[in-house]
Amino acid sequence: HNPFSMPQGNLSDKDFKDIQVKLKEIRNKKSGEIKSELEKKGVKVSGKSNRLLRDIYLYSKLSNINITHEK
Repeated sequence: HNPFSMPQGNLSDKDFKDIQVKLKEIRNKKSGEIKSELEKKGVKVSGKSNRLLRDIYLYSKLSNINITHEK
């Protein structure tokens, strides 16, 4: 059983444009805003890498991936 799935097939022009809009929004957000939004979803980020922070945020937005902390 795969923990997550990606849609199969090609991206339509609309999907591609939606992704570009999301990327632009994420690039314009401040790191503090991204961290607080991720924390609301239960994702606590402690690293210093802004690129990794933005990647995690991007995937959580585009794929609706729910990241859970295992204890």
